[in-house]
Amino acid sequence: MSADVLALGIKEFKEYLKKHNVYVLDTRLPDYFENGFITGSINIPFKENFKNWLSYLFEPTAELLLICKPNSEKELIMQLNEAGYLNIKGYLKDGFSNWINQHNSYDMIISISGEEVVLDAKHNKNAVVLDVRTAEDYKRPHIVTG
Repeated sequence: MSADVLALGIKEFKEYLKKHNVYVLDTRLPDYFENGFITGSINIPFKENFKNWLSYLFEPTAELLLICKPNSEKELIMQLNEAGYLNIKGYLKDGFSNWINQHNSYDMIISISGEEVVLDAKHNKNAVVLDVRTAEDYKRPHIVTG
């Protein structure tokens, strides 16, 4: 692990968020992420295609703060460094559970079925449906709004 990447306690993590223009990269699996995440963080699961998604969303010069599964920090930072991401400012010590245990605010994503999406889109003029599947997947059945 790079010597300048620090395990940050809650206080240091929050201070860094306030004082710097950083991205919070949360690498937990989506099932964990949707049940709680730091507002504004971006989820790219640390698994196959991690480096591809990383390159789509971040420039190599981006300043990053990390949220990851405890004890995966060393491997994650090594992968980031190999991909050219060297501007890692730190990671949240003891992971996201530390954030929750200290009673900090967080956001959640509520998963809903396709049927619920259609109903919401029909009855809420402000609803926006964003389909992020590949073009090939989109050829399969999809939601039509409007």
